[in-house]
Amino acid sequence: MLNARNVIAAVIALVVLSLGSGLWMLFSSTPGDDGWGADSMGVRAGGFRGVHDTLLALGVPVERQTIPRVTSADRDATLVLWAPLDAIVQAEPAYIAQLAEWVKSGGRLTVTLQGDDKSLFADARASAVKNPKDMLTELGLPEVFFLKTNVEPAGNVVDLVDTAASRPWRKLAKRWLTAASTKARYVPVKLLGSCREWPGIKSVCLPEGDAWSITYENPRPVGRITFTDVKGEEQTLAAIFPVGTGQVAVMAAPAIASNWLLGEADNSVVSSHLMTLGQSRVIFDEFYHGLTIRGNVLWLLTQPGYAALALAVFAVVGVWVWRSAVFLGPPREDRPVSRRSIGEYLDAMSRFLLRGRGSSNFVLAEFRSGALWSMADAAGLPPELDDVDRIAAAVARRDPRRAARLETAVKEADAVIATSGANEATILAALRKVNDCLSN
Repeated sequence: MLNARNVIAAVIALVVLSLGSGLWMLFSSTPGDDGWGADSMGVRAGGFRGVHDTLLALGVPVERQTIPRVTSADRDATLVLWAPLDAIVQAEPAYIAQLAEWVKSGGRLTVTLQGDDKSLFADARASAVKNPKDMLTELGLPEVFFLKTNVEPAGNVVDLVDTAASRPWRKLAKRWLTAASTKARYVPVKLLGSCREWPGIKSVCLPEGDAWSITYENPRPVGRITFTDVKGEEQTLAAIFPVGTGQVAVMAAPAIASNWLLGEADNSVVSSHLMTLGQSRVIFDEFYHGLTIRGNVLWLLTQPGYAALALAVFAVVGVWVWRSAVFLGPPREDRPVSRRSIGEYLDAMSRFLLRGRGSSNFVLAEFRSGALWSMADAAGLPPELDDVDRIAAAVARRDPRRAARLETAVKEADAVIATSGANEATILAALRKVNDCLSN
């Protein structure tokens, strides 16, 4: 039977099931598995799932690390911080300091230019940072900097969305990238130092309008990848710096490993070499992409404050649902409201006023005052004005005859009011004349 109680119970059950299933899906999934982020599982244009799978296809073991932790057992691996979010770097710089010690003791680290935080409160978080940290300085490279210039690299510019129409996923890039960012530049590169051992690298494909390079003083890099800008000057795209007994590879253009550029030029080869650095396995750091292990939310119920709040909420909701569904006793009948109509009120008041001596004169005086109040208000004068001459003059501007009737009626009413023994017929006639002034 469909009644209020059953409807309320069904709605409450549906809400509880929806919330429960949503929380279960949220907390049971591995962070980043949805593929929407700019991390190693991201399948959108700005994600890095392509290079992750490329390394696996090359036989390189790949791990994803969501807990900021490195140990001596990871010396055979290269830890990759590819496009870490600057907001998280500023909020959690302690892990960077730990990585610096790990590198000095023989670890290999690859780090790139930080990615932009595009979340809702990114500007507020950035303004809250009082002493911003430089990631390269924290890693022991205080004289190495990322430099953005207005001078573009030398090379051919193409629009990947237009020239790669046969690739369906590139058509979708317009949904994720601005019109300008679909343009890319094929840039010839030169390998120097230890990077000469990397075969098959002649050019890279970089986003148009995003010219970044690396400048440094000390230490001197053991290997570099350089390009020439349109002014003919040599710029450093990537470099490998010695730090202690370890190495730090610094890359100025993390976009070369993104899904939309990985297959262009020799980007996949450059990305693979920078991420492995000759080591046997690769560890992608996802902590600085905003991914971390989520604890069991039910653990909060073991804390007195959260447990008390949860019990209070459940108790209030339970009492409200029970009270909405159960009627405590028979319903009380609504007590009828005793109220007279306006006509009955006027009739009673008129009878009351006519009982006293001189009541007719009182009624005439009140009627006269009310008529003058109405006429003054209609003429744009203060309603409390009781000057007959001023009211008549204002009315005469629009209706001289009506003004004359008003003056005559008020004079007769004043004369009747001043006469103590006026009969009912005279008073009634004066009332009618004043009433006639109210109508046009």
